[in-house]
Amino acid sequence: MNTVTRPAPFRIHASTLLRWGARVGSVLIGALLFAFLLEPAAAPNAREIVALALFPGVVLLGMAIGWWRPLIGGLVSLGGLGAFYLWMLVASGSFPGGPYFLIFTAPAFLFVAAGLVARRERH
Repeated sequence: MNTVTRPAPFRIHASTLLRWGARVGSVLIGALLFAFLLEPAAAPNAREIVALALFPGVVLLGMAIGWWRPLIGGLVSLGGLGAFYLWMLVASGSFPGGPYFLIFTAPAFLFVAAGLVARRERH
């Protein structure tokens, strides 16, 4: 009996979509933040240097790690964002206003989601 073998249907996993969404978002956000850093400004003081190390420094570092290790990279970025908010509270007595820091960290949430979904897909 002749049987025709059909290829398995092409499926894209949710973790792949989340991971690539996070990657594209991280490149766009990274380019935008880099453009902000190129703006001429007065030299930062010590308090501002710490804030810049946390955001965008640690946040972008986490997004770079997320390209290879989505869960770890996303958690590093979110940890950097949390540390930035804590530093701003301690240094100035208040949190930064507006949703902008959360928006710029959005790819980190996608990296975390991609890592968690990938774990679930493997088990």
